[in-house]
Amino acid sequence: MNSKHLWNYLAVAAVLLMPALGQTAPAVPPGAADAIAVGLPGGEGESIIASDSAPEPASEGDEQSISASFSVLKLPGTLPLNTLWVAFLLEPGTGVISDRLELSLDDTSTNNAFFTLTLFSDPSVSAEPCPNAQQCATEDGTMQNMTNFLLSAGVPFGEFFEFIQPVNIYAFSDADASVPEPGTLTLLVLGLLGFGFGRRELT
Repeated sequence: MNSKHLWNYLAVAAVLLMPALGQTAPAVPPGAADAIAVGLPGGEGESIIASDSAPEPASEGDEQSISASFSVLKLPGTLPLNTLWVAFLLEPGTGVISDRLELSLDDTSTNNAFFTLTLFSDPSVSAEPCPNAQQCATEDGTMQNMTNFLLSAGVPFGEFFEFIQPVNIYAFSDADASVPEPGTLTLLVLGLLGFGFGRRELT
């Protein structure tokens, strides 16, 4: 295979793969300063999205929050009520806490488990360092999947999926600067290079 065909194949692969990179995350509501979302794996059928268009508080400790309640299917049996999973979003650059995400199991029925998801912006622990790297994600200006960052007594929320229908938990906080995902940027560069080399060898 000559170099022209190789670059052309890379260009086509880049164009085809780029839409798939972010397909699991729901879109950030227009004008939102903060947002949370709950969805089934694969990004299909998001059941609820909540957002806040107000600017983030100017002073530390002036906490504001957004919440969403939802239910998922569960297996028969008793679940530990009032379990609380917590994750944090960090400021890019400084690495200090910007937002706190809480997920609580509030109630159960025979077939359902009922949860409340809350995002606290500028919480009381704001400007402090991350307490546990496993439950902290750096803001990147997108709707971020926080499912694996939510911990309760060191146990991630995902380990709870043997009892309930799996879900994805998303959070968005308006970062100072949105940085493209490395994978997306790489594919874009490969695509442009491929088309460029292909056109140059044709002339």
